[in-house]
Amino acid sequence: MSDWIAELRDTSRTLRRQPRYAIGIILTFALGIASVTTVFALVDAVLLKPLPLPAGERIVAVHRAGTTAANLSLPDAVDLRARVHQFEALSAIMPDFALDLVGPDQPQRIRGALVESEYFRVIGLPPRLGRLLRAEDDRAGAAPVVVLAESYWRQALSANPNVIGTRMRLSGVSAEVVGVASAATDITESGIEIWAPITPFAPWAPTSPGSNNFDLVARLNETATPEIARADLAVASDWLARERENEGKRLDLTPWVAFTTLQVRDGLGLLLAAVALLLLLATANISALSLVRATRRGAELSLRHALGAGRARLIRGQLTEALLLGSIGGVLGVVAAAVLLVPMRQIAGSDVPRLAGASIDTTVVLFAVGITLIGALLSSLVPALRIRSSRATERLAQAGSAPSERRTLAMLVVIELALAGALLGGAGLLGRSFSALAQIPLGFEAGGIVAAEAVLPEGAFSRLAPQTQAFNTMVDVL
Repeated sequence: MSDWIAELRDTSRTLRRQPRYAIGIILTFALGIASVTTVFALVDAVLLKPLPLPAGERIVAVHRAGTTAANLSLPDAVDLRARVHQFEALSAIMPDFALDLVGPDQPQRIRGALVESEYFRVIGLPPRLGRLLRAEDDRAGAAPVVVLAESYWRQALSANPNVIGTRMRLSGVSAEVVGVASAATDITESGIEIWAPITPFAPWAPTSPGSNNFDLVARLNETATPEIARADLAVASDWLARERENEGKRLDLTPWVAFTTLQVRDGLGLLLAAVALLLLLATANISALSLVRATRRGAELSLRHALGAGRARLIRGQLTEALLLGSIGGVLGVVAAAVLLVPMRQIAGSDVPRLAGASIDTTVVLFAVGITLIGALLSSLVPALRIRSSRATERLAQAGSAPSERRTLAMLVVIELALAGALLGGAGLLGRSFSALAQIPLGFEAGGIVAAEAVLPEGAFSRLAPQTQAFNTMVDVL
């Protein structure tokens, strides 16, 4: 250990005499580490982290086979719950149900979710306050109740602990507040503010097997595996397809995290591969610079060897320099990654699921430490091997004039050019694909056309006839 400490002091003194070289290496390391760490933090948050729920890996989405769409009905959920025995709990959910809150102040549009009481068994979390929905709340004729989301309770009601038992008028329905659900309850990440039972707010749902307005989420039994549950679900969905006379109701299941991130998985993988190439390019560049510096220090290294410094000591000095500069660059890279994550979460937060959880946590820091060590060791590999090889000091003393040194430098330049070419080629292909997509004809003239979205109150416009009448009236007025 004392030898390494002494080598560290010698290396620090040497680098202080060449600050431009040290700063260049540190910034190159920092650029590579920052890019890879930032993207890995995104990949970790979106694809790798489990749901922050008890046994979150057992939560699955039930959807139509071959698609990511559920589009199922409440009677479908009831039948599947009775026939699939590998589920501990299964619930229908409509996560984007508009509710109009009428009170002493101005009316407000609330983002609600209609769920069965089974949904909270799927989640497996206790309430933040009060209670959650119970089976009796699902029955026809039950007194309407709602559960507030923790975010809404804190922001709109200032975390009032006396909210339990108060009433809210939502889309013409007077409902009692019975509880506050914890923040992690919203696994759909759709900004749900109020959880409500289905029957009081959508009385048509229990008797409409063809409505297909619901998603399904389930929790597997402790002894169930996805393969066994999938086989059990296949038998039940075959019966469902025959019963509903709808072949589209043959179902499959997917772990919830994989299901919600399916659209971004490939893109994040390509992005991680691209920044990994960038880090390799930076490492090759640092290795070339280190070799140039080692050959320029040939006379010094030869003199040290003649005075008794063995090749192991010279190699240790090369490794110490690489690790010192790499460590400083790694720290700067992690700091830069933490800064970069803030605007990335703001820009893409609504389009990329689970991105809000991206942060520089212990896993990301350990990853950054690992790639810093690997990058430092790789960048010092070629110079260390040149020192280790036979007649090394004689060649180093020639200060880079030997043909072998020139061949090594040429090889490193070729590697850098190859990696840069791969990056440029990938960027060119992405740009070409984007250009081709932008030129696909829409089938109509888009000039002068404006698109608008109108959200109707669910209570008064839950059926097709009043919806059609409302939109026809809007068209006539416009």
